[in-house]
Order: sequence, then C-alpha cells, then structure tokens
Amino acid sequence: GFSALTCPMLETGSALATTVSRPGNRPDDRAGYWSGIAERAVLTSDWTQATALSAQRNKKLRKMQRTIPLVHRVLRGDAARDEGFRQFCELEAMGWKGAAGSALKQSDKALAYASELVASHAAKDTLAIDSLDDPQLSGNQSVAMVISFEIAGRGVVWKIGHNTDYDAVSPGYQVILAASGRFAAEGTPIWIDSLAGPEHPLVGWLWPQRFTVGTLVVPLKGSHAAARTLSGFYQGETRSDKWQGFCASGFAGSFLAQGAPYDFSRCCHRQCRPESNLAWIGVGGQALADVILNVAGKFG
Repeated sequence: GFSALTCPMLETGSALATTVSRPGNRPDDRAGYWSGIAERAVLTSDWTQATALSAQRNKKLRKMQRTIPLVHRVLRGDAARDEGFRQFCELEAMGWKGAAGSALKQSDKALAYASELVASHAAKDTLAIDSLDDPQLSGNQSVAMVISFEIAGRGVVWKIGHNTDYDAVSPGYQVILAASGRFAAEGTPIWIDSLAGPEHPLVGWLWPQRFTVGTLVVPLKGSHAAARTLSGFYQGETRSDKWQGFCASGFAGSFLAQGAPYDFSRCCHRQCRPESNLAWIGVGGQALADVILNVAGKFG
C-alpha cells in the first residue's frame, strides 16, 4: 500500500518544511513533493494605515465613519469564547454564507469543531475577536467581527462576518482595518497570515506584503511516483479514498493549543486551516516536526 504525510498550506521556505522533508538514511527515504504553490497576503510590524490607504480611500473612510459612527472593541478570553463567538455566528449567518448554507450555525459538525477550537484558544489567551459596534442598536450591537488566533506575535485571521444592513459603510472593510491597526500597535514583531491570496479584493491591497505557501506531500510507505502523482492533484481541501493519508493540519494546531493528540477521524482540511497555519509559522518548529513525523510514521 501507499501512505503519505500531507502538510496543507505550509510556508515553502520554513524550517518545518525543510525538517519534515529532509532525507533519512537513504537518499530517497523522505523527499517532499510540492503542489498548489501560491502567494498569500501577510501583515508585518511595519504596516501603517497611513501608508496603506491613499488620500482618496482615507476620504471615503472618514465619510463612512461620519455616516454611521462605529465603536471598536476587542474581546479576549471568556468574553470572546462566549459572547463574542455567539454574536459572530449570528452575524455570519446573516451574510452570504448564511444564504449559501455554509455558515457555522448551519452545520452541527462545523459548529462543534469551531466551538472547540475557539474554547481551546480562549483558554490559552491566543484568541481575539475584533468587533465594530453600533451603540444605537439594541441587543447585539456588533455589526462586523473578525476572529484571529495569535501566538507570540504570529497568527492568522480566521473568519469575518458582518451585518449586511450596513453595507453602505463597508463594515467588513472597517473591521479588518481596525484589526490591522491593533495588530500593528501591539509593539512586538508581528506576522499575521491573512489566509487570503494576493487577488483578494480587500486584503490583497490592504496588506501588500506576501509569502509563499503550498501543499507538501511526503511519502511514508510505497513509491515516490505515487507521491508525485498525488501532489499533482492534491489541493489541501479534498482527500482521495485510494490512499491512507495522515493530515498534519489539525494535529499541528492541537499540539500547540492543547498539547494533546488529535482525533484524526474529525480532520477536515478546510476546517483545520487556522490550526495548520498557526502551527506552521514557526512556534516550536523542530519539536513539532519531530512529533508529526513520529506519529505519522505509525500510519506508514
């Protein structure tokens, strides 16, 4: 049979990529094959709103802020896990994801996974939810929210939702801008993965810096030709029933966030995206690579 370790959306030049795919005792023991190479927008410490926005965009922003003044707040810990996440799910369901049937609230499995993920990061104080609120509203005053995970200045922007009744003042744009300013003002070196490509209509121009990611396929048992074939069509979002695969995405994030083994039967590449990216960006890279290879070897 054939088995492989897959690392979806891994930074191509990272130390972890080099470690995972380095040769063993024989030259062909463990060579990695890349596919789906792409650039993504990233926020770093030198980002400023003044340089990111043109004079025309600043003028439009001030007009929107005068039209409906929104208040920025940041939720962390229990407040983010409970009130913040509940309000986010309501907002997401009101937008295009709700209309498409893909909002978290519309899938018990997705909601359970996301709730567990949010709770684990809230307990470690690595969860933040930026919210823009309309004080004139009764009840849920949030009109736009973005969820992010951060560890030691590195992190990912995971999900965004907004109230479509406020589209005239671009609440999604405003909340990303507010979150960007918060990231940059934290005073420590930052590296925030947008999870968005360079052609994204908002983050693509708002965050001009780029880094390169791809899906790394490492053969554990069987022919390297099979690994090369697999890497040719594997896009990090689907799996083939014809091979035994070990997806490192969820395991990597669980290793960092919880220090506990991951339930591989629940692994879904799309939902594991925030965990995998948070792990890949370098926290404990060597130790993480060793643990992944050790566990993955059991699948070989």
